[in-house]
Order: sequence, then structure tokens, then C-alpha cells
Amino acid sequence: MFTRSMLQRRIVWQTNVGPAVTTGLPCGNVQPSGITGTPVVDLPSRSLFFDATSYDNNGDPKHYIYSLNVDTGSLNPGWPVNVDSNAVSGGTMFSSLAQGERGALAVIGTNLYVPYGGRAGDCGTYYGWIVGIPLTNPTNVMAWATTAKGGAHGRWVALPVMACTRIWPPATPGAPPTGPAARPSFVSCPT
Repeated sequence: MFTRSMLQRRIVWQTNVGPAVTTGLPCGNVQPSGITGTPVVDLPSRSLFFDATSYDNNGDPKHYIYSLNVDTGSLNPGWPVNVDSNAVSGGTMFSSLAQGERGALAVIGTNLYVPYGGRAGDCGTYYGWIVGIPLTNPTNVMAWATTAKGGAHGRWVALPVMACTRIWPPATPGAPPTGPAARPSFVSCPT
């Protein structure tokens, strides 16, 4: 990752966060796989956020979410976040082998949101994911995954999920909900 001064036409800083993944992914059409989505800058915190696929200490491909200081390129405290180790939605665990990240990251309020879908080739059991992280507390990871597996259920754009309410109607009129995965749902967002 680097930043350039467009006026002075020079690199201001350059930071290497790790090698891009060249082997170990079961499918996909991006080789090597590193930073494939669109980063986002939060000017109030002077932070740049992005997702990068790199190898963990065991040599396995993993998604990491990074935060760098926009002035120096140094890693901000508490980052990166290993998505496999921290993203869980209900009983569904995030798996970097099946998940791709090509969408734009978004900062909404005090949270960062990162969208994930499947890799080209639809390999493995993948879901549409949105991972949310408070800008000042990267240890408090929030995650939402679709209940459907594979197919066209990936999310390639970030949504303002915290401004919306997901509603699960009761299974029968007047009955209490029996669990969101058992019923259809809809999302209500302010207009």
C-alpha cells in the first residue's frame, strides 16, 4: 500500500502488509490475491482501511482487515483483524478459502463495514457476509451472513446495515418468533 503526492509526483509513504496469496485458494480468477476491494479513508481518525488476503503463520490464506495512519503509513494499534478468527454469524464461521472481497469498504458513523461474497468458480461453502468493526475498538467484531449457501448470495457492496432493522415476522399471528433462520425476513431502512 502506498500514498502519492499528486502535486510533487512522489511516493509519500509505502507499507508492505504481507505477501499476496499465490497458492492455496481452491478457485478464483484473481492471481495473486491480495488487496482486491476498494479501500476507504476516514479523515476524522486519519485512517485508511482495507482488506488483504495474505498467509497466516501456518501458511494458510486468510483475510485480514488493516488500518493504517494516512499520514505515516504505520499500522494503527489493534489492527489487523483476522476475519477467520473473529467473524461469526449465528453458528456460521467465516472461511477465507471460500470468501472473496471485491466490494468497497464503508465507514458509517463510528463503524467500518467490509462486504464479502464467493470467489469466481463458486467453490466451497460461501455466504454473503458483512463484517462490521468499530473504528476505535477492532476487537469488537460484528458479522452478518446470509442463511443461504453459495449461488448469488454474495454481497459486493457495503450497506448501511446499522441504520436498518431486520424484521422477522412471527411464524403464526400472535406467536413469538421461533428463530430467524426458520422464517423469511425483510429489512426496513429509513428513507
